[in-house]
Amino acid sequence: MIKENYIPICFSSDNNFVQHLTCAMASILKNAKSEFIKFYIITDGFSKENQTKLEKVLNLHPSSITYLKPNESLLKFCPNTTGSWQSIATYYRLFIPELIPEEKVIYLDCDMIIRTSLLDLYNKDLKDNIILGVKDVSEQDDIKRLNIPKYINGGMLLMNIAKMKKENYVKKMFDTLNNNKAIIKKHDQDIINLTCYDKIAYIEEEWNTQVRRKGVSKFETIKNPKILHFISPKKPWIFFKPLTTTKWHKEYFKYLQYTEFNNFIKEYKIKSLLLFPIKLFYPTGIIKNILNNIFSIKNSYDKKYKLITIFGITFKKKREN
Repeated sequence: MIKENYIPICFSSDNNFVQHLTCAMASILKNAKSEFIKFYIITDGFSKENQTKLEKVLNLHPSSITYLKPNESLLKFCPNTTGSWQSIATYYRLFIPELIPEEKVIYLDCDMIIRTSLLDLYNKDLKDNIILGVKDVSEQDDIKRLNIPKYINGGMLLMNIAKMKKENYVKKMFDTLNNNKAIIKKHDQDIINLTCYDKIAYIEEEWNTQVRRKGVSKFETIKNPKILHFISPKKPWIFFKPLTTTKWHKEYFKYLQYTEFNNFIKEYKIKSLLLFPIKLFYPTGIIKNILNNIFSIKNSYDKKYKLITIFGITFKKKREN
């Protein structure tokens, strides 16, 4: 069947983020209108169980999934993310122009909830630009840091794939990476902005409303966000944060109930309730940072290593299976 009215949407994810990817997809499908949703997922692979759970979300609305592999020969040049709350999968979106067989595509991060049909976003006129995006919450600092005139958040990108492919932007972005490693702090987001800033245009901020657990930004004043983006490591699904939840975090659980990962909702409520008394006395802010620098033990993102910090020095120890 020919899908004349469809929207291609790209995500990138590894096996650790499947639940949140599925939730984001559910929010798209529950808010879609007559459009067919064509998902492209760049991944190094999911477990059989997770992939089965993921694909059941397609029952919510007419849609399909195509899985794509990142270019491993180029991926090895990306900086190591061990110890970060992000994984190497954050770099997968750099490969979009060479992987997606579309004229244009909407790229979305997995830590997002979509609250409207994406037709209006997809139909925006890119004009001579290759990317449309929303100002980053720390835009002014990043403009100064990288010495560029504008800086977008990489969580939502409307991308002119045909033009990026024709002008070989994958090579340009990896050239940027190789030539600017000393100043790149925000991984692929920095790379995209450094490479494409003269072909990027801003769009309305409700298309990427950047929400934090703590702290107020201009995005908190947006009354009806079209896309919620849970920036920073303090995601809605992280336990032990009952006193710092914003009004928008409940949207994650609203759409998670439509997925095969909905058992997590009950687990979250129980753990949050049990941990609530401890939270009242749990150190935060500067005190927490000082204590963590004196001594802390945590897992790396991929859970392959223990990261042990003693008096500001971090050691990496491989975990036993």
